[in-house]
Amino acid sequence: MITLYTTASSPNGQKIRIMLAETGLAYEPVLVDLHEGANRRPEYLALNPAGTVPALTDSETGAQVFETGAMLIYLAEKSGRFLPTTQPDRAHVFKWLLYEAATVGPVLVNLYHLMYAPEDAGDAMAQAGRHRLTDAASVIDGQLDGGEYLAGSCSIADFALLPWMLMLEDFADIPLTRFPNIDRWSETMQSRPGVASALAG
Repeated sequence: MITLYTTASSPNGQKIRIMLAETGLAYEPVLVDLHEGANRRPEYLALNPAGTVPALTDSETGAQVFETGAMLIYLAEKSGRFLPTTQPDRAHVFKWLLYEAATVGPVLVNLYHLMYAPEDAGDAMAQAGRHRLTDAASVIDGQLDGGEYLAGSCSIADFALLPWMLMLEDFADIPLTRFPNIDRWSETMQSRPGVASALAG
């Protein structure tokens, strides 16, 4: 049995819930109370020494996995879905998965912290963060031009990027009308039953 350790609102957790819903893999969710410091307790650090959420364990294989990119790859290989097995299609998925991990995710996390920084300098830095996020969204929008998904067929790259792109308007005040391909893609993604159920719960 897979156990997913996460929080109710974590975009990173949403990625993994989407993947689990889309693959139909059975799992047990365990909520980690960050406000109570549950992620810094020895029992959690034994699963994820970084103390971040999400993390997962799989009693069937004995795997303990943290970092969402690694978790998505693990679940794709376990289920045999959403990750091509041959090149160059496999590399095409990986480059967009790693673009999310190296660029999009860090920009949004940093922007979150800057928006709530008490110093006046936080405003200017948050604006710079929005510019970086806009640049990243432009790259993604360009990739989606003429394509239904990021890497041909629906893949873990789409699952990784969707929760962040859904934050553009409400969180970062970047209107999706500036990115018509992302807007179309996000509607396509949210029409998938597994995605819809994961985002709802």
